[in-house]
Amino acid sequence: MHALIHDLAQFTAGNIPNNIELFFHDVFLCLSSLRVLDLKGLRINKLPDSINNLKHLRYLDLSNNSISRLPESTSSLYNSQILKLSRCELFRELPNDMRNLTNLRRLDLQTEIRLHFFPPRIGKLTSVQTLSKFVVGSKESGNSIGELKDPMNLRGAIHISHLKRVRNGEEAQVANLKNKKHLRQLTFQWELGSEDGQEVLESVQPHTNLEILRIEGYRGVYFPSWIGDSQFYSKNYHCVMFRMQCLTTSWAATPPQLSLDRLYIYDLKHISGEFVGCDRGKGFPSLKILNLEGLSRLEEWCTCLQ
Repeated sequence: MHALIHDLAQFTAGNIPNNIELFFHDVFLCLSSLRVLDLKGLRINKLPDSINNLKHLRYLDLSNNSISRLPESTSSLYNSQILKLSRCELFRELPNDMRNLTNLRRLDLQTEIRLHFFPPRIGKLTSVQTLSKFVVGSKESGNSIGELKDPMNLRGAIHISHLKRVRNGEEAQVANLKNKKHLRQLTFQWELGSEDGQEVLESVQPHTNLEILRIEGYRGVYFPSWIGDSQFYSKNYHCVMFRMQCLTTSWAATPPQLSLDRLYIYDLKHISGEFVGCDRGKGFPSLKILNLEGLSRLEEWCTCLQ
């Protein structure tokens, strides 16, 4: 124990041990009453399985490390409430039995990490309030978009990726985003090679309290009908952003008079007269910021000039 205390003193002084995994193995075995463990920015690339000895742990911060996965034994930390993995750019895999952490309230993940699947039955984490990223899987695998249905207290921001895997609007609607009244920011992301996604986007209508909406990789021609709902956008302070990276066809169904103050669009092929407001009652009368990027394929820009 005295040797461990000496090692801890050296560690806190900035001298990181060569075999850091073995070092933490000893720490976890000896300090089983820990409630808070802050390991951010320590160049950790692996945690030992003995982390499951920290039965009383409430707070675990692994942010800004080189860790690629959590050991399966992490699923035994039943009292965990906060798990932070922000700025862990190499992170790839959550424990398969993550659903056991029923007291978890906050799961911070780097939105750009290359998680290909979420663990199954994440919807059992009904106490979770912050879920910064959700990777859509399949209904058969237990990680479909419908897993977002039961965590009713989701708040802040959530990035929902791999929407190509949602088979239809009916499956998308199960997520019940319309009743997540505490969410303020939503990102919907389709990967490259996706279908147009129009039916899915129509079915993931958020609550009217939403302030920022990002749509990435959407290939559809039409806005969803709820975008033009006066109840949804009756408040001009809503900041809405569309990142339609792959939109290549006409804006034939721009909804009327959107209270949209920011619009970001990428990779357009055709900009219709309706988009710029040639048709009275359409367009974006509240728009303050318009950012068009990646216009190398632009073929036509219709104007109101006769």
